[in-house]
Amino acid sequence: MYRFSPPTVSEGPIGGHRLFDFYEMPRGITVLVVDGECYETRWPQNEDLLAVDNYYLGGNVYTISEEEAQVLIDNGYEVEEIS
Repeated sequence: MYRFSPPTVSEGPIGGHRLFDFYEMPRGITVLVVDGECYETRWPQNEDLLAVDNYYLGGNVYTISEEEAQVLIDNGYEVEEIS
């Protein structure tokens, strides 16, 4: 078993008071898997998710199989092996 967390990107300002103009917040990036190739998107549409082999929504942590982990590793993503 493996664990995968999709990548994030820091964005700011986060809103509210003007002091928050100096702060950034991590935002999740969704990873789409199509025929063994991975693509990243910030705002996936329902049509995108229906047309892929697998997807990992940003901001979540997934427990994945060895085969899924190998596809991600082959595309340059880091996965964590768990027992």
